[in-house]
Amino acid sequence: MLRTYRDLLSNRAIRRSLIAYFVSETGDGFTSVALPLFVLINGGSVTLVAMTFAVNVAAATLAGLLGGPFVDRFDRRKLVVFIFLARAGLLVVAALVPNVIVVVIVAALAGALSALDNPAMEAAVLEASRGEVERTSAVRNIGYSGAAAIGPALAGIVVAGFGAPLAFLIDAASFVAAATLILVTPDYDPNSRVRRARAVVSGRGHSTFRKITAGFEQIATTPSVRSYIAYSLLGMIGVAVALVALPIYLVDELRFGEVTYGFALAAYAIGSAVSLVYYGTKKFRRLHLVLLMTALVYGIAALGVALLPFVAAVVVFRFLWGWAFGPDQIVGDVLIVGATGSASLGRIFAAYGVLIRLGTLAGSLLAAPIVTSIGARNALVCAGIFFAVVGIVFFVRPAYREIIPARSNRSQTVS
Repeated sequence: MLRTYRDLLSNRAIRRSLIAYFVSETGDGFTSVALPLFVLINGGSVTLVAMTFAVNVAAATLAGLLGGPFVDRFDRRKLVVFIFLARAGLLVVAALVPNVIVVVIVAALAGALSALDNPAMEAAVLEASRGEVERTSAVRNIGYSGAAAIGPALAGIVVAGFGAPLAFLIDAASFVAAATLILVTPDYDPNSRVRRARAVVSGRGHSTFRKITAGFEQIATTPSVRSYIAYSLLGMIGVAVALVALPIYLVDELRFGEVTYGFALAAYAIGSAVSLVYYGTKKFRRLHLVLLMTALVYGIAALGVALLPFVAAVVVFRFLWGWAFGPDQIVGDVLIVGATGSASLGRIFAAYGVLIRLGTLAGSLLAAPIVTSIGARNALVCAGIFFAVVGIVFFVRPAYREIIPARSNRSQTVS
């Protein structure tokens, strides 16, 4: 199994890009913990915590909607470097001016920028995979999961001992380091610029509206991708409610503290990393059963965190929650890459990001009244039930049982 991944990482462009991705995501782990805790510790209400998530997602949604077509038109490496440095600058401002309103504004601007750098990075790395979609997707997400384990675990200690501003500065430094690494990385794919140039030429004469909606049109006309993204969009409503409820539940209701919250996020990431290593070399056949399984595990994990209020139980069920992420994410990447052309991957991933963020935004806006009305614990229970119901509706009904990707030129599909 390890040899399989070692062969893939012999590609220097992929290897350096994934290291840069890991570094930047590790830094992001610090902010993911520091941001809601900073708002909560500095007198923020449940509503303000929820709104912090909401403005971040709303800005990212708008940026992804308007900026998606540009991801395929510009040099992806230069675009990622520019955005990474801009995000570093914003985080320095948040650290030097530790005011709740300033931090929320920075979160919104950073969210807008993330809507562009994420699809650009994902499209570039997957395009360079040369047909090894499953393994490349697994390695990329293993890096993400490892970063999400290390970052939040250390962030809980940093925020508890030194405050949120230091966590913001560490994240800023990670973006600078990642940008530097990308600058010295060779071109991802010698033919990628030619394909993007052709895509730009073919898109000339189209209205701005048509360019913006191109990614959505491809999703809407590809049944396998459409079904998976519709399921993901609805599932993200429950995820957003859980994300808002979790710090309030652990820190305010159970009094477990910032360190436990950081370790809870890290347990999720470790679970997903282990899962991705295992499932990254698998060829899934019955996709509807795989996705049904992940939805049920998500639901069980959320219920376990809520109904067993012990530190050990929280860590175990967050690990289980992360475990379900592996097959879910790999199936999604294989579906998208296998059913669409590589020249348009950037706008596809951008449109995908917009739709997922719409679900997250809806969940963030619902979270405040839900948590305020029934408490964070019961909100987690509702989120768990919702996960399971969404999975059953999509993947037990006959209309959704055969989600099979279209054949790509590289024949990298799951039957």
